[in-house]
Amino acid sequence: SIDEDEFRQQLKILEHFNFTPITFEDYYLYQNDKLTLPKKPVILTFDDGLEGVYEIAFPILKEFNMRAVIFVMGDRTIKKANWYKGPDGEDCSLITDKQILELRSEGFEIGSHGMSHLPLAGMDRELQEYEILKSKKSIEDLLNEEIYTFSYPYGLLDRISENVVKEAGYKYGCGVYTGPPRFGANMYDIRRLAIKDNVNLVSYLFR
Repeated sequence: SIDEDEFRQQLKILEHFNFTPITFEDYYLYQNDKLTLPKKPVILTFDDGLEGVYEIAFPILKEFNMRAVIFVMGDRTIKKANWYKGPDGEDCSLITDKQILELRSEGFEIGSHGMSHLPLAGMDRELQEYEILKSKKSIEDLLNEEIYTFSYPYGLLDRISENVVKEAGYKYGCGVYTGPPRFGANMYDIRRLAIKDNVNLVSYLFR
């Protein structure tokens, strides 16, 4: 949702201040004394698995030798994001299975964003279990490996969502507007800093 040049400038800022992007997988290894983290780690995440992440963000991240976490739909038959419009007013295309596998082969982490991008907060437990558990199995079947992280669609969750994500075997759950401000205080409601098109470079520096 941000301009290509703006994104490049944001990565230059991270590089200038010696931040090193890691993944939640890296953090999990660190928690288990299997990896030493860089001095200033940061986790870059992209929700929805939009095609632009592969076509635009991916090459720029590679320029900077940076990795990120990409959250994708568990229902791999969904090809368009009917919840997100592009500049032409059309539904944005989603990345393909092949593109997901390529991102993974380049060291990017793939996580779940639910089966179909439904807002989970307020839904009954059965529907939440379907969105959370079914998406984990679907993405793991595609990757042929375990996935670690769930991102709540729209950043919306409730106590049921949090409990089901934990019970499903995810190690981390990512919100946006909720959760404690200190990273690590609640690993199933991680508060993220949203970088949208209304965030200029000054605002970005403050974040």
